[in-house]
Amino acid sequence: MHASFGPQPSDPNCAPPLTIDVDPQVDDAAQRHLQTIESVMSFMVQNHPLVRIRWSEGALSLVPENDEEQKRVQVEGFQVSTSFPRLPTIVRHDFFQRVVSHASRYGDLVEPMAFLREGANREADGDFIQAFYSYYFVLEGLYAQGRSGEHGVLAAFTKSVILTNVCTAVLKSFFKPGGPADKDVKELTPLLAAQKCDMTVEGLQRFLVRMRNQLHHFSRKSTRAQPHPFNQAAFTSVAHLAGFVATVALRLEQLKIDQAVASLVCGNHDPLNG
Repeated sequence: MHASFGPQPSDPNCAPPLTIDVDPQVDDAAQRHLQTIESVMSFMVQNHPLVRIRWSEGALSLVPENDEEQKRVQVEGFQVSTSFPRLPTIVRHDFFQRVVSHASRYGDLVEPMAFLREGANREADGDFIQAFYSYYFVLEGLYAQGRSGEHGVLAAFTKSVILTNVCTAVLKSFFKPGGPADKDVKELTPLLAAQKCDMTVEGLQRFLVRMRNQLHHFSRKSTRAQPHPFNQAAFTSVAHLAGFVATVALRLEQLKIDQAVASLVCGNHDPLNG
């Protein structure tokens, strides 16, 4: 790594620009060396106490070479994290009471909701392959009708009116040009093409099933991006898409239950939904 300062700005309160150059080959080699240590150490040590080495989150330190540079340095170093911050949320007491009182109405959604929570947790930790699987299990549990093979799952998916509506909504929102997921869409476009899936309801469903197939196998000789612990980031956009589909599906399933409850109480106010 090499860092260099630009000219001092005219405003004395502004720091001079700092350019940091990192040789990608050196960086890749360092990460691979740490990956090797991580794998061998975890295998060789009894009881497997090593959880992980965060080889993708190396800290960079700036070492001034002379007194002049020392005066200009305002940051001694920094570190980039690949995990997402877990933002706190305030839950009001009255809302908590309503959730506890009415949670039983969603009994059929307990496991799918748990998979969604697990997917969000794994995604926050940067484990995008495992996140994808958790999100996919939401859809498989709700709509696959016990099928597991591609043909059977797709046939069951096609019969689901709710999943059809979910995928229609996802195509209009997630894949909206210039939308919030635009970066994911750009990364997904070649993946869709590689799996021979177009941007239709059927194509989206087929893509999710085929990505399940691809992420379930590992080959050291394959030319495709392979699922392994060191390649999680390659499947970030796939996890984001699956999570979006699973979330919309659960929202519609929840709405269906709420509407059924509302009809039973003959139009009385539903306290859980405001």
